[in-house]
Amino acid sequence: MEDLLNYAPLVVLIFLSTGMLNRRKEVDGLGNPALRLRGPFFVLLFLGLCSSWVAFVSRDTSSGKFSLFCLAAVVCFLGSFLAFKNRIILHRALIEESCTRMFRTQYFLTNLESLRPEGKKKQYLAIHFAHGRKIAVSGYHSGTPYFIEKLREELKRSGHRYEDF
Repeated sequence: MEDLLNYAPLVVLIFLSTGMLNRRKEVDGLGNPALRLRGPFFVLLFLGLCSSWVAFVSRDTSSGKFSLFCLAAVVCFLGSFLAFKNRIILHRALIEESCTRMFRTQYFLTNLESLRPEGKKKQYLAIHFAHGRKIAVSGYHSGTPYFIEKLREELKRSGHRYEDF
């Protein structure tokens, strides 16, 4: 266990560097502005590979580490898959949030009420819609500056009134 604690600073450094893996501009296949979770994808993929390696190394020992690290690897790989598939795309009159083909949500821009920073230290941007629906955009999302710029342009073009920060 002490061997694994030696790697704790590396894991913390990787989590803190997720923001540096982000791009200023992300687009989908059609050129629409998009938000992706690039940083968490790479971090979870790396942690899944590390957990798999530790499970492989500890497979012959009688301790319960093997099943624990196999479970950690599966959870990390599942999380990296979901982070890879998660996208928020700005279309002409709506924002589409999707994780897989089955789980898609559409937010029409006519229902947009406000854009405002939230959290204890205003660490994420909340896009509020009617009926209490919202999208939270954090520093983990890649393409945030371009997405917000194009969202404001689309709202201005359509003449929509909303509360801005």
